[in-house]
Amino acid sequence: MIGSITRVGRIVQKPRGCSLEQADRESLWGKVDGYRVDLEPVIENVFCYWGSIAVAQTRYAVEVLETRHRSVIYVPMVDIRQEYLEPSVHETFCPFKGVASYWSLKDGNRILEDVLWSYERPFAEVSGLLNYGAFYSDRIDVEKVA
Repeated sequence: MIGSITRVGRIVQKPRGCSLEQADRESLWGKVDGYRVDLEPVIENVFCYWGSIAVAQTRYAVEVLETRHRSVIYVPMVDIRQEYLEPSVHETFCPFKGVASYWSLKDGNRILEDVLWSYERPFAEVSGLLNYGAFYSDRIDVEKVA
């Protein structure tokens, strides 16, 4: 294993101010026939690598299976190495999950912008995403290991 991941209570917080107001965004739950967002526990260990750096390791990942999307692995925010996280002001909105906040990874002079997102106040239908984040798998290697 490269690096050491420790479950910690402190999570890097986003700066306040520049945010999308969730109350102003409409949920489409129940309004699109057949649309589903399912959260399934991942039974394997999950490792997330930025080059040779293990930026996350967990036994508690969930896989999100969403209609018309590729599946996405989410890991607990406490299992992501906080020393590499830098909050971003970038946010997006999903009508099935809510407002997504973003983080960049930083290591010295290297930075990978807006590579991690999390729903800090997910809609009730996907409340299991609270305190979980996902990396863009085309920018971070996300591996399941038995």
